[in-house]
Amino acid sequence: MYLGLPISDIKVTKGQLNVVCVKSERRLGTWQGGLLSSRGKSILISSCLSNIPIYAMGMYMLYEGNYQKLESTR
Repeated sequence: MYLGLPISDIKVTKGQLNVVCVKSERRLGTWQGGLLSSRGKSILISSCLSNIPIYAMGMYMLYEGNYQKLESTR
């Protein structure tokens, strides 16, 4: 692991990229949105759940299962 992403000299598997899905689910549960309006909460959730996969896709192409899991969480 380096900067939150798995590093390997061979092709990274779908299970190894599951770290991205777990990270976004964990991040969603910890933010403090009690003082925001419903629209503000929506924007915060959307930006959080969009930026984590974009960071991972800068290095790897996500598998279809990983992508669908991220979309179901959103």
